[in-house]
Amino acid sequence: MQDRLSGSSIATLNVDNRRIVFKNVTDEAIEYRGSFIDKLGLRMDSKNKRLMNTDYLYLKKFLANDMNTLYNENFTSINIQDGDTVTMEVNGKSHTFTYSDKLNSKNYFRTIREFIDNIEKETGLDITVQNCRLIFENNTSIPKKVKFSSLNDNLIDALRLPDEVIIRPEGGVVQTSAFKVPTYKSISEVFDDDGTKYLLTSDYVLHHMQANGNDKESWMSYSAIFDLGYDNLVSKDHTEGKIEFGAGNEPPVLYRIKDGTENK
Repeated sequence: MQDRLSGSSIATLNVDNRRIVFKNVTDEAIEYRGSFIDKLGLRMDSKNKRLMNTDYLYLKKFLANDMNTLYNENFTSINIQDGDTVTMEVNGKSHTFTYSDKLNSKNYFRTIREFIDNIEKETGLDITVQNCRLIFENNTSIPKKVKFSSLNDNLIDALRLPDEVIIRPEGGVVQTSAFKVPTYKSISEVFDDDGTKYLLTSDYVLHHMQANGNDKESWMSYSAIFDLGYDNLVSKDHTEGKIEFGAGNEPPVLYRIKDGTENK
C-alpha cells in the first residue's frame, strides 16, 4: 500500500463537525501522499496545523437528525410517518419501536440516536454507525434470528433490511442502506477592513422535515471563513446555527448555537 501518513506520534485523528481532522500536536511537518489520501481530498490547513478532508457528512450531528429527513442511497425517502413502527422479533421475542413525539413512553423514538438506544436496550444487539449506515451487530455467544417488519410497508424496503436473517454470534452483522440527508452549500466573497478578500462558506443540512400543518421545518447551518484558495480556515472555527420555518407565512426564526444552547 503506497498511501502514507508519516509520524503517527505527532498527529491525532478525530471528527470535527463535517471533517475528518488530523490535529498536529507538535510543530513537526506531516507528510501525506497516495491514491487513498487523494480520494479523501486531504489538504493541509497550515494556519491551524490541521490536515482535513472537506467531504465528510456531518457525522457529529448525524445521530440527532429526525428520522423523517432521511433518504436511502438510491435517494428514496424512508417516508416515515407518525405512528409508524419497526418491529424486530429476536429469537422469538418481539420488540416494537414507534416513531412519535411520545418520547417518555417505552420504545418511542424521533431521532436516529433514540432509535438506536431503544433497539440496543431491548434486543441486546449493538448498533454502530459506519458510512452513514446503521450496523446491527451480535456480540453475544449465541446466534440471533431476527425478523424485521413495519406497519409502513415501504419503510423496511427503504432501509434495505431483510425480512428475516440469522446474525451469527461474536461479531455477526446486518446493516441498513446508507442514509442521505438533503443539504446545500453557499459560498460568498467577503472583505476585511484592509480590502483582503476571503470566502464565506455556509453548509445547510435538513434537521427536521415538516410532517403536518403544525410542525416546523428546521435546517442546521455551519459557516466559516476561508482564504481565497479554500486551503486555510481563517475564522477561529465554524459557527453553528439553526433556521426554523413555521407552517404559515411568518418569517423564519434564526438561532445561533453555542455549547449546545440555542439563542435567537
